[in-house]
Amino acid sequence: MIYFLDSNFLIDAKNWHFPLDKRLDFWKWLLSLGQKDILKIPESVYEEINRGNDELVNWINENKNTFLCKKVECIQSLSSALAGYGEVTEIDLEQLKADPYVIAHALAVNGSVVTEERPKETLVIKNKKIPTVCDGLHIPCLTLPTFMWELRGTLP
Repeated sequence: MIYFLDSNFLIDAKNWHFPLDKRLDFWKWLLSLGQKDILKIPESVYEEINRGNDELVNWINENKNTFLCKKVECIQSLSSALAGYGEVTEIDLEQLKADPYVIAHALAVNGSVVTEERPKETLVIKNKKIPTVCDGLHIPCLTLPTFMWELRGTLP
């Protein structure tokens, strides 16, 4: 199984659960998963994270070669991912940011998505959350605790 990280997973991990300056073992664990091709970070997530200016930006750029999966790798699955949102316009796509690409990467390889978003039923495309879209597309979608539980045998 390959797991694709959403931006908010990384941001919440850094801000709340595993600060980079205090919980380096967690970040080393993620790196080891990336080195085994178990964990990937979509290019669109890199773009979102790089809008910031903190230690997460530094960490993600230092380890880019380990985690990066380019948008081109999911292009064939993007239309299926977008169908999970409904009728998406170019404006909607811009507002959805990295989310459809994270889902498309998982679709392309029968992988899973890891996000801290919570399901939300809504007809407004820009407000649809990853777990809701993944559920409709039958893609496994995990939060941090579930992700760690699934990979507990690899924890440091």
